[in-house]
Amino acid sequence: MFFLLFVFLLFCYVGVNPPYVAPIMQQLNQLQQQLQQGMQQLQQGMQQLQRESARSFNSSASSLEDVLRVVNDPNNQPPVWFPATIIEFKNITHAHATALLEAYALPAIAGNQAAHLRRKIVAIAAHIGVRNM
Repeated sequence: MFFLLFVFLLFCYVGVNPPYVAPIMQQLNQLQQQLQQGMQQLQQGMQQLQRESARSFNSSASSLEDVLRVVNDPNNQPPVWFPATIIEFKNITHAHATALLEAYALPAIAGNQAAHLRRKIVAIAAHIGVRNM
């Protein structure tokens, strides 16, 4: 396979263009597209696996000092205000909770009262895998 590719590239380099070059180029382009699609699917699968692994880890947190593993946002980036521990998560501010809801593209919860903050924390906890909030 590599030898054929080498010969093909050599022909292209020296300007030789036999009639079988066009079908070979077409096959190479198709193989390249299939490889790119496969790589994208693999990358998406790896990102999903990382998110699920973090959620599973977070679901085992039981004490206030337990560390949380970051669940990346839909763009595969760690949210800016992700809490490091359960205690930080329980003491999160309205602004940080709202920022996390937005980062995860979760439905907005309006209001600045304690009940609204509690609903925000519960929604985020469900998304990142934290139990017993």
